[in-house]
Amino acid sequence: MFGEGHDPDPSQIAAGLGSRWRTMRYGIKPYASMGGLHAAIDDVLALETHTPIDVTSIREIRVDVSDAVFHHGGFDIQRPLIPITAQMSLKYTVPVVLLDGAALIDQYEPDRINRDDVWDLIEKATVTHDPDFDGSTYKTRVRITMEDGSCREKIVDKPTGSLGNPLSDDEIVAKYRMLTEHIIDHDRRQAIQDAVLGLEQNENGPRDLMALLAPTVGSALAFPTDVVNAVEG
Repeated sequence: MFGEGHDPDPSQIAAGLGSRWRTMRYGIKPYASMGGLHAAIDDVLALETHTPIDVTSIREIRVDVSDAVFHHGGFDIQRPLIPITAQMSLKYTVPVVLLDGAALIDQYEPDRINRDDVWDLIEKATVTHDPDFDGSTYKTRVRITMEDGSCREKIVDKPTGSLGNPLSDDEIVAKYRMLTEHIIDHDRRQAIQDAVLGLEQNENGPRDLMALLAPTVGSALAFPTDVVNAVEG
């Protein structure tokens, strides 16, 4: 009802209530970043899977994206960088995936964000709006140029977790377990999983699930004092 580029329309709150179901249209993100970055992450992981990239020999990293993705994730960055900004940034995320082979919680913790190895690669990264990609919002090209002049390139149109390329049920459960490993005790984590997977068989399922979700959990992205002080300073 308040989507960007649309006139506010409160009637959307109840439009199709009881007849239009949205659950099967949800995209579940496999990575700990803004959805607009996921195609770039898929690009890098695909390139690394084919043949490992020697990051010490990279001359240039170029990321080409649609206007929508460029608007939200193509901005310049500088140190110190906080997690929420890193999670929105193509210039940070592509280099860290090249280094770590992942874009999960660990890649967006303050200690990882502010290491020299990733900032050395960030200096080599350029994000560009390609008008040819505007017809497919998430379409992204990553091109890696090596010191010897050779190039490696990958284009992803429908990133992992999007409606056109959804996660499997097993992948969704694995993501849930990974994200909650350090913030919920084992028994409660398993009980929540069982409650969700058994909702259709338990007439009290929603009530039982809400009771399991109500207690406080730990923080997945804590901010160390030194990083907070540096940002505030």
